[in-house]
Amino acid sequence: MSRGKGKAAARPAAHPAGAAGAAVRRAGDGYANALAFLGESSPLLSGGVFERSELTRQTELLTAAYRESWLAKRIIDMPSDDMTRAWYTLSANLPEADLRRLKLLEARHSVKQELTAALRWARLYGGSLALMVIRGEEDRLDRPMDPDFLLPDCFQGLLVLDRAQGIEPSLERVTDLEDPDFGLPMYYTVHLQTEAGAAVRLHHSRVLRFVGRELPALEAERENGWGASELEHIWDELMKRSATSANIAQLVFQANLRTLKVGDYGEALAMGTDQQIQSLYKMLERQNRIMNSQGVQLLGAEDSMEQHPYTFTGIAEMYEKFCMNMAGAAEIPATKLFGRSPEGMNATGESDMKNYYSMISQLQERTLKPALEKLLPVMFMSEWGQIPDDYDIVFNPIDTPTPTERAGINAQLTGTVIQAYNGGLISQKTALKELISQGTEIGAWGKISPEDVEKASDEVDTGEEMEDPMAMGEDPMAAMMGAAGGPEMPLEGPQAPMEENPPEAPEAPQGGTEAQTEQDSLSRTFPPLNRFTVEIEGEEDGGPGSGNFNHPGYPRGGGALNPPSAPKIPKAPTAPKMQMATPKAPSAKPPVTKAPVGQRLKFLTGLARHEDKPVEKGTNPRPAQQVKQANRERKEWSNLSLSQKVQGASEQNRHMAQVKGEAVKAAIKGDLPKAQAIVNKNEHYWSHSPEAAAKVQSETLQRQKKARPFIQRLFNRH
Repeated sequence: MSRGKGKAAARPAAHPAGAAGAAVRRAGDGYANALAFLGESSPLLSGGVFERSELTRQTELLTAAYRESWLAKRIIDMPSDDMTRAWYTLSANLPEADLRRLKLLEARHSVKQELTAALRWARLYGGSLALMVIRGEEDRLDRPMDPDFLLPDCFQGLLVLDRAQGIEPSLERVTDLEDPDFGLPMYYTVHLQTEAGAAVRLHHSRVLRFVGRELPALEAERENGWGASELEHIWDELMKRSATSANIAQLVFQANLRTLKVGDYGEALAMGTDQQIQSLYKMLERQNRIMNSQGVQLLGAEDSMEQHPYTFTGIAEMYEKFCMNMAGAAEIPATKLFGRSPEGMNATGESDMKNYYSMISQLQERTLKPALEKLLPVMFMSEWGQIPDDYDIVFNPIDTPTPTERAGINAQLTGTVIQAYNGGLISQKTALKELISQGTEIGAWGKISPEDVEKASDEVDTGEEMEDPMAMGEDPMAAMMGAAGGPEMPLEGPQAPMEENPPEAPEAPQGGTEAQTEQDSLSRTFPPLNRFTVEIEGEEDGGPGSGNFNHPGYPRGGGALNPPSAPKIPKAPTAPKMQMATPKAPSAKPPVTKAPVGQRLKFLTGLARHEDKPVEKGTNPRPAQQVKQANRERKEWSNLSLSQKVQGASEQNRHMAQVKGEAVKAAIKGDLPKAQAIVNKNEHYWSHSPEAAAKVQSETLQRQKKARPFIQRLFNRH
């Protein structure tokens, strides 16, 4: 399409070899075939050129398109609104009260709305300015502004001016290399639309400059230092889609045409009088007006009526292609631009939206952040009287998660903080600050006040815990097997044969039993902490060195793995045994035979967390049917959408934690047959790779050291 005046065509240059060389001029890709009329030999291919439209200078046409075309308005408004929708977070070591005062200042002067308008008009007209209104400096607009000399409460908001209002940049440029506006115009002259036609000169330090689509240096000079309108490069596609939509609407009026064949109609028009012709027209008009499905149509013997319905086959596909081209030119996903849901099997539109949000993030860093870096120091001086040295502008995530996704993110981030606190890595005050920092991003923990943070303890305490992992519904094996950062432990045991006897332990002193010797071995591996007591049901105190009832066990002397034991807890007096005359009735349920401590420990350390990997042949002892079923489930899982995966994973994790918790509790109490039955019934929650079992021996000591507090707590509970 041809628009504008003075168009320059980008045509290929003539070949330097003259007429002979001109015969071999090629197409853009360098291929030519004279016999096949390809390349320069084809008049259809070589006849097309690109012409400069200079649509950006036609402000009236741009304004009409923005006001009349809903599609043009959405193309201009959507990216501008998305750049400021999530806003930003000021990263600085400042009191919460000062940050709230800054937010109130922004809201009072509608800073967010004014910056959005400046971005919008820059996209429409190719450029805009936002004048920082400072109280007391109305007569010094053409002089530099120094933020260090601003008075309190001087900032009065922003005044947005677009390029269509007649802003003329000066030819004088900023020459200070340390100035962020280096190379840009020194002054901007604004022609006010008043009767007097006054003009105001603005210094570059007092305005925020926004440019539309960037142009090469020479083209930018032609545009007085501004950019191009976003509608300029998509105008052709916008016209094609609008024309196609209008033509489709016109075809609706021709969806069903009726024709009446009259034998002597031509003779009547040629030989009839004007009165006879008018009577014929009136008769046809009355018949057409009262025609309906219940009416009667009178026809002559030689007359006939026919209907010609129009089929719209292929029009929808053609219109869809124009819409896709429009979305691609505007760099906005079709689902967002046209407000419709994704189409196609398993279509979610997540990849398109991810690319769009990535583009918005780039625009924020390139366009919005420089303006905020120039504006915020003025607001700091107006509100606080000083400029922080270590502040940073961090844009909040644009993509808003669903409630299910937000709940999963919140649980994951909160669990990490609680694990760090329980592990004695951070203090309670640091944990609360971390929760507040994460809550601003995910919309949680908004009720934690600064007073709560100040009252919290600043000392790292390894004894007090926020919450027990078992009570929180977390995976108990994750806490026991190094969920705080240690490597995952591969499965050693539900399918691996278990030894009948535990590993040999040092000989117990006199007075000890075999169970005490096993407990003594456990105490050296998991020495009891001062605040825990280890008690094995059905066992008696074997004295010092046996490892029972808080005795330190062998070797003595403390150390990293053998801290001093807690004072001995006196045993409660036992009631005297009573002699019954009648035999004791048999119990309905046979008593559970408690497994030795060594076997309990071996079973516990053999449980590993679930690894979601495809099962290969020869690496799993399960039947081939179970292997195929597992692979089929994993394939179905990969085809689910993100929201379905999040919901399914949450339900699966809760069930997996419950199953593993039951197995751990049964093993702690010594009921290994019950624990093994739970594992066999839910074996898909554990990996079965025998190659990974070889790493167990080298990692056992490190894992046991990390699992020591959790093991002690479990044994103390049962």
